[in-house]
Amino acid sequence: MHTEIAGPYALGLDAKQLIDNGAWAAFAEVRRIDNASGVCLLSDRQVADHVSFATKEAAIAAARKFALGSILRG
Repeated sequence: MHTEIAGPYALGLDAKQLIDNGAWAAFAEVRRIDNASGVCLLSDRQVADHVSFATKEAAIAAARKFALGSILRG
């Protein structure tokens, strides 16, 4: 899992290759890091059901967009 920092948040971004067709699925996790507990706001979850991406990089970009959007909505 790739981690990026966005203000007081740690974004866990991941891509997993699908066995059936070789495409990639995107996963994201968001943790608030400005306190001692590291509260998880969004647990590691697939960002979209039945959506796959041609490359690992595209899946990571989708996970990033989803995680940042979760922060803005939250």
